[in-house]
Amino acid sequence: MFFMMHDARFNCPASLRFVIGLGLITVLPALLRAEETLPLIANGEPSARIVLLDPPSVCLDLAAGVITKTVERWSGGTVLPRERPTEAAAAPAPAGETTILLTTLTALRETYPELIQAHPALLRANFTDPHGFSLAAVDLPDGRRAMAVVSSTERGVLNGAHYLRDFLIDGSAGDLSLKTPSVVRSPQMLVRGTYCLAIYGVMPQYTVEDWRKVFEGFARDGMERVYFWVSGMFPSEKFPQTFDRDASQGTVIRETGQIREIIQAAHDVGLKLYLGSGVFAWSTVAYLGEGLEDAAAVGVGGLCPENAEIRQRHMEYFLEMADALPEADGFFFELRDEHGECQCDECQVPVDSHGSKMYGEYLISFVQQFTEQLWRKHPTFGLCVNVGYDEHKDDPNFYAQITRMNDPRFEWLDCRWSWTFPTTLGERVPGVYISRRMIHWGPFYSRPLREMVEMTSKAAREGYIGYLPAYEPGYSTADFYSHEIPYPMDRLPYLLTGFVYRELTWEPIFAGEELQQRIHDRFFCQEAPLELADDLQDLRDWVVANAAAINRFSQDWINYSAVRVPYPNLGEEVAKVEQMEPEYYEGQATPLLKQVKTLLQIRDEGLKRLAEIEANVEANRSDATPKTLETLDQMQRLIDDSRASYDRAVPEPAALDDYLARLEALLQQ
Repeated sequence: MFFMMHDARFNCPASLRFVIGLGLITVLPALLRAEETLPLIANGEPSARIVLLDPPSVCLDLAAGVITKTVERWSGGTVLPRERPTEAAAAPAPAGETTILLTTLTALRETYPELIQAHPALLRANFTDPHGFSLAAVDLPDGRRAMAVVSSTERGVLNGAHYLRDFLIDGSAGDLSLKTPSVVRSPQMLVRGTYCLAIYGVMPQYTVEDWRKVFEGFARDGMERVYFWVSGMFPSEKFPQTFDRDASQGTVIRETGQIREIIQAAHDVGLKLYLGSGVFAWSTVAYLGEGLEDAAAVGVGGLCPENAEIRQRHMEYFLEMADALPEADGFFFELRDEHGECQCDECQVPVDSHGSKMYGEYLISFVQQFTEQLWRKHPTFGLCVNVGYDEHKDDPNFYAQITRMNDPRFEWLDCRWSWTFPTTLGERVPGVYISRRMIHWGPFYSRPLREMVEMTSKAAREGYIGYLPAYEPGYSTADFYSHEIPYPMDRLPYLLTGFVYRELTWEPIFAGEELQQRIHDRFFCQEAPLELADDLQDLRDWVVANAAAINRFSQDWINYSAVRVPYPNLGEEVAKVEQMEPEYYEGQATPLLKQVKTLLQIRDEGLKRLAEIEANVEANRSDATPKTLETLDQMQRLIDDSRASYDRAVPEPAALDDYLARLEALLQQ
C-alpha cells in the first residue's frame, strides 16, 4: 500500500504528491477529508474553542496561548474560549463549532481512547522523539469536529501548537480558518539549543522573568536545551571573590534561589539547563587564583592548568555549585584554550612524538577527575566540553583520551568547525570517530541563512548529534536590538532566524531544499507571492551583514567591565587618525578605511535594496490577510530601524567620499 504525502508547503491547495524523507509531513487519505478546513472565526464571531485534557501546566498554557493569542491578534480582538473536558461536557459547544484538542497521549487514552484506535496518526506520536507530535482531524463522541494536537509529552504538545499556528491558520480577520492535514513530526537532531552567554553588556540586568521569556522563545524554535553561563552570578560561599565581577558585574541574579528559578523556568518549557562556566580562564573563575603564587598561565591569559591548588579550587567551586543547584541537568565547560597554550615548563613537556604536550593532558585529566567526583553524588549530571581549538590541532593524546570516554553523559562541542581531529597515526579522523556525542557550534544570528542550511546538513551527514548556536545579546546580535531587555526574540530578524533553525534541525537533510517555500508559508498567506519570502530572507541577511558596521557609529556599547561607552563620531575618528604619527596609520587607518568602504557600499547599493523591499511590502498590503500584514509590519519596522541607525552613523552621507579619499591618502604616504 502506498501512502500519500501532503505537500508541507501548502502552496497548492489541490496538490498532493509523493515525497520521501524522514520527518516530512504525512497525510493518510482515509483520515483526510479533501481540502477540509475548520472555522475559528466566522462572520466576526468565535467559532472554535480550546480543550485541554491534561492538568494545568506551563507548557500546556503556553500551547493554548500560542493559538488564542494569534487568533486574537489576527481577528482584531476576538478571544477563543479554553476549557477542561468536564467544562466542555457541562456546556456542550454549539453545532458546527471547532474544537482544538491539546493533549498528551496519556490524557487522550483516559478521556477518548477510541480516537487512538480510529486515527493511527495519533498513535504515532508515541514513537516519535519526546518533543515530536501528531496532528489529525477527528470526530469527538458528541459529534463535534476537532483538530487534535497530541504528543507523549507536554512539550511536544507545545511544539505541535506552534506548528499549527505557523502553517495551518489563515483567512481574513472576520473569517479565520484552520487547515486539517494529518501530521506526524519528530526532530531528527537530538541536541538542539544554545550556548547562552548570560554575561556581557546588558545581560547581567536580565531578571528571572526576562529569562523566562527568552526560554519560551527557545522552545518556540524547537530547542531542547540551553548551556547557560552561570559563573559570576553564582554566590559561592567558598570563593566569594568569583561573584559579581568583570563581565557579570552588576548582575541582578544575586541569590542561589534565583538561579533555581531560572532552572525551573527552563524545565517548565521542556528545556534542559546545563550550568556554564570557563575552566582555568574566562570571567570570574580567573579569580580562583587570587592570592596564589605561580597561578597565572605563562605567556598567555588565564590560569595554569598544571597548578595543583588551582585544580583543587576549580574542583571545589564546581562541586559546590552542583550541590547548591542539583536541579540542573549538567555542566558546560569552556576550557581555557581560546586564551592560548600556557607556556610554562610543565605544560610544554612533550607527551609523545606526535606533538602532544602536558598542556592538553592537564586539561583532559581535570575533566576526568572532576566527573569522577561529581558523579558520586550527582550521577545524572551531563557534561559538555568545548573542543576543536588550534591549541590541540597537533595533540592526538588529548583526543585519544576522549575516544576512551564513552560514558553517554559526556558531550563534545566542536567550536571551531574542525570536523576532523588528529591521531597518533598521523592522519586526521572524523569527529564521529572521536565521539558519538559530537555537536556542532556556530553563531547563527550573524550568518546568512544559506550558511545555516550548509552547517545543519553537514553536521547531520558527519554524524554529529546536534547543532548548538550561540545566544549572546550582551556581546553581539548582528542587528540593532542588543540593548533591549529582554532581547526581542519575537521580532525580525531573530524571529526568522529562530524559525529557520527549527526547520533545519528538525529536518537537517530535507528542509533546506524547500526553505523558501517554508518561509513563505510560515510568514505569509497562501495567496501572497512567493517572492515575498525572498524579500524577507534578503532583509534579514541584509541586516546581519551590515548592522555591525552601522552600530559601530550609531550605538553605545558596554565593555567587559559593564561600563557604557558612547559611540564615536565617524568624522572625528578620521580626524584623529590624521593627527597620529605615520607609523600608526597602518594599524588605525586600515580598519577605519574598511568601515568607511562598508558604509559607502550601504549608501550606494544597500539602501537601494531596502527601498526595493519596502516597495514590495507596500504593493502587497491591500489584499493581505492578517497573517501577511503582521509580517509586512515587522518588515517595515526593520527597514525603518535600519535606516534610522544608518542615519545616526552617517548623518552626512556625502562626506563618506571625503573620508575615503583622506584615509587612502594617508595609507599611500
